[in-house]
Amino acid sequence: MTMRSMHHCRQTGMLLPVAVFLLVVLSAMGAYAMRMSVLTNATMSQDILMVQANQAGKAANEWVTYQVYLPDATGAPVMQACPTTTSLTINGFNVQISCSVQTFEDEVNQAVRVYRVVSTATQGTYGTADYIERQATATLSRCIRTDASGVKTECN
Repeated sequence: MTMRSMHHCRQTGMLLPVAVFLLVVLSAMGAYAMRMSVLTNATMSQDILMVQANQAGKAANEWVTYQVYLPDATGAPVMQACPTTTSLTINGFNVQISCSVQTFEDEVNQAVRVYRVVSTATQGTYGTADYIERQATATLSRCIRTDASGVKTECN
């Protein structure tokens, strides 16, 4: 073997750019995967809070329903007004309650009241990423018949 053939077999460093390229690409893929994981977790947290806010609004509507259908001390049905409470705190959510009522009467001594209840549950500061707001609406009606002797009963 001559000296000339030995110099020809020497490595020239072509693998170094390939290795750097692979490291850069793998790092970028790892950063992308990490970002997607963080975004997925944040989205899941927001979804859970939205469901909780919805349930808080529905719970406020159920509370109003209980107040509306509450009988008097004797157990007789009564046409209740909308509750005077307009704000509740349920499971960390501030719930604002709006209630309106309309009364209808007919010629057979029946009175019907229709209640419209809107409960808005919020948490966090408006305009920030952690702000949650959900609204629950309910329509309730109550019909009470008064007979000739003044006894009140629920309509059929």
